[in-house]
This record gives sequence, structure tokens and C-alpha cells, in this order.
Amino acid sequence: MPLQKTLQPLAVHMPSYGIHILESHHSQGFKMDWLNHSFSKIIFIISGSGTLLTRKKNYRLNKECLVYIPPHMPHKIEDARRDPLCLYALCIDWKIFTSRNSMRQLQAFALIANIPVKALFERPLRQILFEQTSCFEGHELMISSLTQRVMCNIVRYRQSAPNPSTREHSSSRQRVVQVWEDLKRNFYAEQQLDEAAKQAGLSKRHFIQIFKEVTGDTWLNQVRRLRLNYAAHLLKETDRTITAICFECGFHDLSNFYRAFKTHFGQPPVVFRTESREKCKRSEILTNK
Repeated sequence: MPLQKTLQPLAVHMPSYGIHILESHHSQGFKMDWLNHSFSKIIFIISGSGTLLTRKKNYRLNKECLVYIPPHMPHKIEDARRDPLCLYALCIDWKIFTSRNSMRQLQAFALIANIPVKALFERPLRQILFEQTSCFEGHELMISSLTQRVMCNIVRYRQSAPNPSTREHSSSRQRVVQVWEDLKRNFYAEQQLDEAAKQAGLSKRHFIQIFKEVTGDTWLNQVRRLRLNYAAHLLKETDRTITAICFECGFHDLSNFYRAFKTHFGQPPVVFRTESREKCKRSEILTNK
């Protein structure tokens, strides 16, 4: 079946659960008038090149570029004359966000261009496409959860992103710094070095070298350190069981957790908890005297 190409933007048929992803292959001569949607859009460029125009600024669009467009932002796309765009557009109705605070966080954003695609969008995009096509039981819930994950990633990226003047031409070091910042928030998950290097767009060898320069230690040691420091925090501040803390911090085996903790802090978790709380009580007594 020949590829369907279009000379104008495709109509968005929003389903009841408020999320729709469409694939648009532009023909040469594609024309788009100014649009102003009530929903937000995430645009991912598959191939081609062009320009995204807004009232304040224009943005170059190239392969694997990702752009977030908030609701009610006037915009239009102009393709390069001999290199028409092929793109995905993830359209998101605000009603899926039940948290008013989440809505305020996202609505506060202007357009965000050139987000690191592999880190934030590529995997969930594939999952959303699969769920929308397959329509398996629970697909609406899965699509909603994946979309909210993407939006959360954008919020966090916005908070820790490089300066806007350098974001479009981020260096290898800046991309590794971004991976490091992501790791600090996701240390409890399965962390594969190969995936981290891919996220940064670097070879494994190059990533290992820069990561050590940035953080002062290896990937494995930093993952372990982040998990153990968080475990120490939970031991001091909560009454969770050692087993629960082991699980929450990303360890799969309790005996391995005990050994790693004792090696790092010089005492087993139970002793660490007891002594930490005794020190806290003594400090409170001295403060109140």
C-alpha cells in the first residue's frame, strides 16, 4: 500500500480519554495556516526539515527533534522546500490531568524545543503507538499513564535543562550531566550503562569517560552510593522495615543490601538506625538545655 502523504495538517479526532497520536507525512507543497489548539501537542520529527513558527520566535525542525507546544499557543509549520517533514504528533487534552498543580506546572511553560528525545520520549512513544493500534484490554489506561509520564519528564527536564542559549547545541558533557541529573531521581530503577550511553547519544566508552569526569566515580559506584544514601535517610527518618527499605532503594536481595550497607557505612542497617536515633535524641536534649 503506497504511503499516504498530505498537503495540509491532519484533523485530530480526540477519543474520550483525551489522548491521540497521529503520523503525518507531508508532500512537497504542504501548507499550514496558523493554528491555536485547546490541547497541547508533542511533535517528534521522524525525517525531513523545516521551521516551527510562533508569534515570538521560530525554531528549526530536523530529524529526531522533539517540540512541546502548550495549549492556546498560535503556531504553524513550514517545510523545507525539497525536504518535507514526516512527524508524529501526540495530542493531549488537559482533562487527563486531574491534579491542578500539574496543570499549572505545564501551563506555565512556553514552547520547549530540542528536548533530548531518547531520554524522554522514544520508548513511551513506541508504547503509546502500540497500545493505540492494538487496543488491548486496558489500553486507554496505559496510554494515559504513559502520556503523563512523558509530561512529567518534560516538567523535570525544564527544571534542570541547560541554559536556553546553549540547549540546541548541547555538548557531550552537557548530555552526560543531564543523564546524571536523571539518575539522581531514578536511582532505584534498573539502571543499565548501555541505555545511559544511548540516552546521551554517545558510545559506551565515551560515556564512561565523561561520566567519571563529571561525577568523580564510575556509573556502578554512583548508582550504589545513591541507593545507600537514600537507604540511610529512610533508616533515620522513617519506621519502615529493613526489607521495605531494601526494596524501595532498588536492591533485589536483602543479604546483598546488608553487605553493601555495612561496607559503605561501616555498620549494619539496624545498628545504623539505632545509633542515628540516639544521636538525634542527645542532640535534642542539648538543644533544649
